[in-house]
Amino acid sequence: MKKIVIDSDFIKEIANHMRCSDQTVRLALRFITSGEQPDKIREMAIKKYFGVVIEKQDKSLIKLNLKNN
Repeated sequence: MKKIVIDSDFIKEIANHMRCSDQTVRLALRFITSGEQPDKIREMAIKKYFGVVIEKQDKSLIKLNLKNN
């Protein structure tokens, strides 16, 4: 799973600019939602607010890997 990481102060700015809720921005940045608006939110987060796309590992997989080592 991937997500876009930005400074939390920018969530409100993006929400105001896109005329949506903070929750809508958070869901878009976690790739939970899809469509035109979430795509624009993600693009804005990366281009204007220095967002970084990261791969997020499932915590249960991390625990399994630690037990196997």
